[in-house]
Amino acid sequence: MSGAREAVAAAGGWRKWFSAAHELPPTATKAEKADRGREFEGALIEMFNEDGLKPRASYRPTGEEVDGSIWLDGRTYLFEAKWTSAAHPASSLYQFKGKVDGKLTGTIGLFFSMSGYSTDAVDALIAGKDLNLVLFDRADVDLVIKNRIGIAEAIRLKLRAAAESCTPFAQLGSLLTWMHRSG
Repeated sequence: MSGAREAVAAAGGWRKWFSAAHELPPTATKAEKADRGREFEGALIEMFNEDGLKPRASYRPTGEEVDGSIWLDGRTYLFEAKWTSAAHPASSLYQFKGKVDGKLTGTIGLFFSMSGYSTDAVDALIAGKDLNLVLFDRADVDLVIKNRIGIAEAIRLKLRAAAESCTPFAQLGSLLTWMHRSG
């Protein structure tokens, strides 16, 4: 992970890294895709660190890999970072949910996907299951990059929306509009 964090630092910080990051061409090699994924994790680590969330980078408990964890408001959250060419299907969310479910009761996972989610993924995630994931997409991350909101406050807003309306994927832009109107 240190190479990824060095790449983010070389870009001038996480905001500049995100500004310069782009979609990979269809001819991108597997190594180029893996590098961007690791750099995405590194940029998130720097974003979390800037907001005082005490991030822990990728680690490997027995039999699995966790992209990282953060500390917010007295509890630990696991996170997954994905930047692929296609929207993530329900199976990607279930795989991460399995990691979260295997941790201390009450653990919540934050899934960051720069490529979004398939149309059925969110519905499948909440169908008759305990909800313990909160989802972020590119539009959500862009609001943090543009300084419209800090990542800690973004997580809090999304957690509240998930708790109040049982939706793991409330658009951050809509939540900000609601917050300003009610506020």
